[in-house]
Amino acid sequence: MEAKRPLPTDFYPKILNEFDERIHSAITVFMVECGLRYSEIEHLKKIDVADVKIGSVFFVDQIKTGKKRRCVLTPRMMAVIDGLPSRSEFLFGDPELPPTNKTYNRKLKRACVSFGLDDAEYASHSLRKCYGRKLRENGVSIESICELYGHSSIAITRMYCGFLEDEHSELIMNVFG
Repeated sequence: MEAKRPLPTDFYPKILNEFDERIHSAITVFMVECGLRYSEIEHLKKIDVADVKIGSVFFVDQIKTGKKRRCVLTPRMMAVIDGLPSRSEFLFGDPELPPTNKTYNRKLKRACVSFGLDDAEYASHSLRKCYGRKLRENGVSIESICELYGHSSIAITRMYCGFLEDEHSELIMNVFG
């Protein structure tokens, strides 16, 4: 089931300390700082990020679209990679026993409740949406965000990240508030 809302961007750094297993914090970092889907996280291999330097591009196969997605390695992502055990060729664990999306969502919802958020409104996909919100809050154009997501139109990106709802609220408040 798709999440209804992007995770609030100020919640992102706080959630990293809420997970009882490092692997879930690591997954969170990659979803928010690359805008990846959980299914893409599951298939990410160590070789995909091997020898990539901070600030450099690496590519991820998008499961949903079949396209290659450009991601930039951030300092926090590098720290996560350095802290992960090297048990398999997959970055986030054994492909036979990866942390499941269901398990991750259960832990994410528990973290949401601990911060007073309605857990029914958030799931792992909320972190992908948080990526776009965080970019927009830092002055990145909607056109660039659309391109980074690989969306086919700006309208999709605006709706996907909740920008449209925000813009409508702001317009109404400017006129009547």
